[in-house]
Amino acid sequence: MTHNELLALAAHLHVMIRRKIGRITDPEWMVSNPDYAREIIRLARGDSSAELAEAVNRFEQALFSQPKTVVHKPLLEQIKENLARPAAADASSRYIGHLR
Repeated sequence: MTHNELLALAAHLHVMIRRKIGRITDPEWMVSNPDYAREIIRLARGDSSAELAEAVNRFEQALFSQPKTVVHKPLLEQIKENLARPAAADASSRYIGHLR
């Protein structure tokens, strides 16, 4: 499962926890920190909603059944790396025959 898919499950769980329990969570942190994710799962399991239980089970299975070798950099680090990269080849070659 990709990082974006995990984040989507975490965001869905976040919305359900907000509606059912009234707690605010951090979906990005849920995906990147297993201890935080376990605590959110424990919190959500305290509610008796079947819909919430199903969402928790999907998130838990997706998060903890993947290999631990995939490491995603925070978005800010990715942006800094992209800005530090040298510009593409000659910019004028991209605009030959096209309006700028």
